[in-house]
Amino acid sequence: VKQAEEKAAAGDAAGAKELFEKAAAMPAASGDVALKLGRFLQEAHDLDAAMDAYKSAGDKLTGAAKGEALGRLAIVQETRGVPEFAATAEAAAAADKDGPFPNIALARLRAREGKGDEALALAQKAVAAGGADAQAAVGRAQEARNALAEAEAAYRSGGGADGTNLPATVGLARVLRRTGRA
Repeated sequence: VKQAEEKAAAGDAAGAKELFEKAAAMPAASGDVALKLGRFLQEAHDLDAAMDAYKSAGDKLTGAAKGEALGRLAIVQETRGVPEFAATAEAAAAADKDGPFPNIALARLRAREGKGDEALALAQKAVAAGGADAQAAVGRAQEARNALAEAEAAYRSGGGADGTNLPATVGLARVLRRTGRA
């Protein structure tokens, strides 16, 4: 895992992926290894493989780590349009009700359900922990509240304009279309 992280830091994505996958495939591999693999794959926009890694991590981990794995899985599932997104978001929150990724996943679910105020409260809890995914969840919540200027600002803050965060990029595109600017 350490070698994979070093290769990733050096810009050798293919080498890092190979080493992460070997480490995760070992019989004694912990859920933490699968979680690290999932993060790497998600960052590389290999969403299908990231979902598999997060599922594996969620099966092996408990508590906050399980909540993170399932929360990240739910975010990727929503991005890919996977129907199990809602159940995964609820499972993430059940595993860790105060974790940032379970709150992000639940915020995105509540926004989809049209519960903008509840979604915003959950997303703002996650923002305290930081990260682009939390900002994208704020954008989704603001969008559900029909506060499109605030949604656009949150999506841009979350990396939507430069394409570094897929949920923020998709959200920003949706807001720009709704406001007639795309």
